[in-house]
Amino acid sequence: MIEFNNISIAFDNKTVFKNFSLALPDKGVICLFGPSGCGKTTLLNLIAGLLKPQKGSLKGTEHKTVSYVFQSPRLLPWQNVADNIRLVKNCSDEKLAELLKIIDMPGEANAMPDELSGGMKQRVSIARALNYDGDILLLDEPMNGLDAELASQLWQYILQQYKEKLIIFITHNRIEAEKYANRIIELQPFNEKQ
Repeated sequence: MIEFNNISIAFDNKTVFKNFSLALPDKGVICLFGPSGCGKTTLLNLIAGLLKPQKGSLKGTEHKTVSYVFQSPRLLPWQNVADNIRLVKNCSDEKLAELLKIIDMPGEANAMPDELSGGMKQRVSIARALNYDGDILLLDEPMNGLDAELASQLWQYILQQYKEKLIIFITHNRIEAEKYANRIIELQPFNEKQ
């Protein structure tokens, strides 16, 4: 179980969380839902260890590996598609071919990021996270820029691959949240009056 215990965090005097507590299971599909600025990405970054709470504690992530699909693809521009996917973990040519097929880019292993559309870059970042195969999969609006059919195909693969693990995803799409999540956590921007 992942436990946020009375955590507080602020950026430039803007409070995102104050005495916030939440428990998450070790497996399942959780959606973080809410308006911009309510702390969804901050929670993912805390779980990934990219941020630390300024107060309170976070338990349950210490011995877990994390795969993360960021909101922007974050590909290395000097590495081709295959090398970007293998950046986090080496994989066989067969595994690489499987991942490229899943993201509908079977012939693009040698393409460079500047030759790809925004949606294609996003797909490569999804393949990279799936290649790493962490205990926890964090997805920050992963299907942005993808057509509905491909997004559905990717979701089916992700849910199959991670059925015994924890997936936490962010979306602004209520239908996507209700379709794929076992549990939706609705967040609101912090208000001092609360």
